[in-house]
Amino acid sequence: MWSIKSIFAFDKPWAGFGPAVSTLPRYNLRDVFIKYKEDFAYYLSEERSINTRTGKDYISALQRNLPEIDNPKQLRLHLQKTYTDSYGRALRNLFNFMHFEETDDFNGIPIEKWKSAVKLKPSGVREIYITDKELQEAHQNINEEVKSLLKLLAFSGARLTHTILGIKHFDGVIIKDDLCRISISFASKGNKRAYWIYFPTKFLSEFKELAMPNAHRTYEKKIKYKRVSASTVRKWHLNFLIEKGIPESVVDFIQGRASVTVGSAHYLAKTQQADIWYAKIVPQLLSLFPDETL
Repeated sequence: MWSIKSIFAFDKPWAGFGPAVSTLPRYNLRDVFIKYKEDFAYYLSEERSINTRTGKDYISALQRNLPEIDNPKQLRLHLQKTYTDSYGRALRNLFNFMHFEETDDFNGIPIEKWKSAVKLKPSGVREIYITDKELQEAHQNINEEVKSLLKLLAFSGARLTHTILGIKHFDGVIIKDDLCRISISFASKGNKRAYWIYFPTKFLSEFKELAMPNAHRTYEKKIKYKRVSASTVRKWHLNFLIEKGIPESVVDFIQGRASVTVGSAHYLAKTQQADIWYAKIVPQLLSLFPDETL
């Protein structure tokens, strides 16, 4: 498959040498979309499993609306007048596509900054976002059998099915000072990717004792308490990490939404970034359950 990185290397005879950065030519977002439109459509269908109709809507929205823009400020101003839900989601997917192709910046500006210029507005679908207190209340009131599982879900942000599989492969746990991680890359399937289950080292002994002999539906029911469920804990974890300053691309990797080839240089770099960022928030994660006996 082609690589969008070519627009930053092979298409630029000056890449790696030549004039100072300030004099280098700038590319505009519309040209990139037009040039790689077919590959973007393939990405939407095959990598993101987006249905054909929605994919066509995204392509059409970009085709109609996307002007020649070369920086996030221009994009923000443009969206103040032209935003629609389909257009906003199409743009976010375009940046995800660029990141999927291991393009970390465009015109010298991080892809994350480009994405932050596209603020998705509520679509009318009711989302449930639980609070720290709701999570703690659930932990206090659910069955003792699944209290440790709930904590592991809160610490890792992993899907319940992947978490249960990870528990069964605890022998491969990697310990790095205050954090631990278990490889679950074997569990990746289709659009539901999996890389690592992260958690604080202080809970290693407790989590090693976990046994999950039943089907995941059994634990899904036992974990549920009021608005707290495996899925709402995953959303909570995403928001918690972002609020603590972890870049969205790193959160996506930790939660298994990023598209990275296991074993590649990009995968190893993402793992290193995730280790660094996760270690920084271990104290805040531990503070969620201050009365636990470790």
